[in-house]
Amino acid sequence: MRFIRSFIPGIRCSNSLIFKRRASIDYLVSSLNRAEETNKEEHPSQKCNINILKPSEIPPKDSTKLVISPNELTDHFRYKEYPKPTRRQISETQALFNNSSFKLEWTLDKYDEIPYIKYKRLKEEKTEKLSKVEPYRKTEYHLTQLNSKKTFGIQPEHLKPMPEVLLLGNTNVGKSSLINSLLVNREENKSANLSTEHAFVSKRAGYTKTLNCFNIGNKLRIMDSPGYGEFGESSQGEVITDYITKGQSLRRVFVLIDSVKGFQEEDLHIIDFLISEGISFDLIFTKVDQVIQKFMPKKLINSKHANKPKSVEERVNNATLIKQCNKKVIDYFGSMIEESNMSNLVTLPKLFFNNVQTNKFVPGRQGYKEIRYEILSSCGLVKEDTVGSGAAIQEETMMKQNALRRKTKVQRLM
Repeated sequence: MRFIRSFIPGIRCSNSLIFKRRASIDYLVSSLNRAEETNKEEHPSQKCNINILKPSEIPPKDSTKLVISPNELTDHFRYKEYPKPTRRQISETQALFNNSSFKLEWTLDKYDEIPYIKYKRLKEEKTEKLSKVEPYRKTEYHLTQLNSKKTFGIQPEHLKPMPEVLLLGNTNVGKSSLINSLLVNREENKSANLSTEHAFVSKRAGYTKTLNCFNIGNKLRIMDSPGYGEFGESSQGEVITDYITKGQSLRRVFVLIDSVKGFQEEDLHIIDFLISEGISFDLIFTKVDQVIQKFMPKKLINSKHANKPKSVEERVNNATLIKQCNKKVIDYFGSMIEESNMSNLVTLPKLFFNNVQTNKFVPGRQGYKEIRYEILSSCGLVKEDTVGSGAAIQEETMMKQNALRRKTKVQRLM
């Protein structure tokens, strides 16, 4: 029996809590720009009059540059209630992570053994024991013991209060890989595929058995949890549910969804549980690179030279093909989100799309910068830009100017 059923009483497959929280507006439909979906798809074999094309309208030789990216998916599925982080906010976030040291503080399989929880318990037991000593028997020793700053063998740095975020997900969804992608230094950040090995990555599902705590520059903690579902154990479920319901430092939960498998039954159970406990959560879609490659034209996947055609006509045809494939990727995730009823929640979770592995269509790691920002934002460690402020207006002007410079690029999204 999977631990999620053993330790979350009252949670059923009906997703009743989700259906009870339907909003009066279909936020997903209203927030996504799908106006152009009504247009008929143009078959790549249709002849294009290349003689009337302006130089700026000719697609690039490398047609893979037109493939939709995880970052663009995050923008496409961004609810209008949540503004996109500004460049200043992203820069501030990057600076904090790039200049911070990362350390695995502890790994535990019981909630009561978490350092600051254990210290509080031992301190209370000690105080209670000393309070039972008869007044006439109390000495200076008892007073010294009462005021002692002894940490019971616990490292003092583990007791420092800091905001915390928790990563949750099914077994083998990619939690450890995501952590390694988030915790990269400045040099590793220059590489497309390199990442640190703070969290061990295994192909075997259910490898992570404990709650692992990572200290981020003595400013916050990121908790890596054991995967639920297949190969998950009941004891692992107990430490997670205890941490969620009792953890006073928890600021946000990030639920990881396997983009290839979609929402699984256990994912919906967990989301129901978080809603019932009033816990703020967001969704991170992992392995997006696999989905993008799945929908791309086979002739571009199999051919070594197909991504660099010589004729303008072939470039136009390939661009049309990729445009249609981009739409299929968007429809794939759109259906997944609608069927999960995430768009009907009163409090909408933010949606992030991420890849750790790369391929010819997704050549670099994407999504981690906004996830970093959201982690810091939920912990109150990044400044919010005031709408209409001078910095925000200046950035908007710069973005418009950059948009004018990008006229040579073909529109990637439908």
